[in-house]
Amino acid sequence: LINVKKDDTVFLNGKQIGKSRDEIRRALETLYIDSPEAFLRLKVDAKTKYSSIVKILSETVRAGFKSVDLPSTNRER
Repeated sequence: LINVKKDDTVFLNGKQIGKSRDEIRRALETLYIDSPEAFLRLKVDAKTKYSSIVKILSETVRAGFKSVDLPSTNRER
């Protein structure tokens, strides 16, 4: 589970990995080396910036992962 807080802090499986692209990439590369078939799910706080989500998705690809699950919720208006 990759969790992104509204202040851009990123957690991987409950452990804080930081905010910078380098910190995020290193953590994801380590995970990929250990578990290349890992199932990644991205969970973001409601007020997380779109650019932060794109940054995370980009770093998952750079680390070697092929897909990330992006759960969504349907909200009635």
